[in-house]
Amino acid sequence: MHRDSMTVREACAYLRVRPSTIYKLLQRAEIPHFKVGSELRFSAEALDRWLGRDPDDPGAAASGIPRNQLGD
Repeated sequence: MHRDSMTVREACAYLRVRPSTIYKLLQRAEIPHFKVGSELRFSAEALDRWLGRDPDDPGAAASGIPRNQLGD
């Protein structure tokens, strides 16, 4: 997986969530993303900042999204 530009599928693996969670967050404009043409992309660094993670911590990606971040 490329750390600078992830697809929805790669972002799901990185965050350890289902695609439906990603799309729910996108609908609410709560998750940082950008487009390449018409395709959605995610930056690992932006996702780490969004979650309050240290991007330089190798264990940071293993925790998934905290429940309070989902807004449910």
